[in-house]
Amino acid sequence: MSAEQAAELKTYAAADNRSVAQFALMMYLRGLCEYEAERAAQAPTRRKKNPQARA
Repeated sequence: MSAEQAAELKTYAAADNRSVAQFALMMYLRGLCEYEAERAAQAPTRRKKNPQARA
């Protein structure tokens, strides 16, 4: 994390009345939830072929 990013994080945390660690964890979890939702929305278009199924 750059010094500029750390300062921005500190500013946001103070505005939200949280510690920097609490704010960073909250933002990490929010991003993780968004990532998981995106992955769930991407339905597989094809199944993988099972080579043993034809044997």
